[in-house]
Amino acid sequence: MKLEYLDWCINESMRLYPPVTGFTNRVATDEIDHDGVKIGAGLSLVFPTQVAHNHPRNFENPLCFIPERFKESLRHPLAYQPFGDGPRNCVGMRSALLAMKLAVCHIFRSYELRTDEQVEIVNKVLISQPREVVLRAEKLEA
Repeated sequence: MKLEYLDWCINESMRLYPPVTGFTNRVATDEIDHDGVKIGAGLSLVFPTQVAHNHPRNFENPLCFIPERFKESLRHPLAYQPFGDGPRNCVGMRSALLAMKLAVCHIFRSYELRTDEQVEIVNKVLISQPREVVLRAEKLEA
C-alpha cells in the first residue's frame, strides 16, 4: 500500500484510458447562472469523463503519460473521476484499485515486459482498449 509511484501510474493510466468512458449525470435542483449560462431547475446535466480527463485546463499536456502529475492534488477535485464521484460512485473502486496493484506487482515480480511496436489505443463507445498490443514477457531468473 506504500507504493506511491505505482498509485500515480495507475491513476495516470486510468486518466488517459478510463475503465469505462462514460458520463456523470446529475439533475439541477435549483436554477443557477454559471458564467452567463442559465441552468434551470430540473435540467439534466451530462459530464463526459474523457473530456474532463483530457482538457488542458485540468491537466497540462493532457495526452502525455506523466504519472508525477498525481504527486500533488492541485487540480479541481472533479477533474479526475475514473470511477465517478459523489454518492453514486463505483462501489467496487477500492477493490478494483487493489486488484490492479496486486496484478502489476505479481507480473513485474516474475517478468520483464517489452513492447515491440507503438501501441495504438482505440476509444470505443464504452471501453477504451488497445487495437493491437505486441507485448513480449521475458521470465526473470530466480
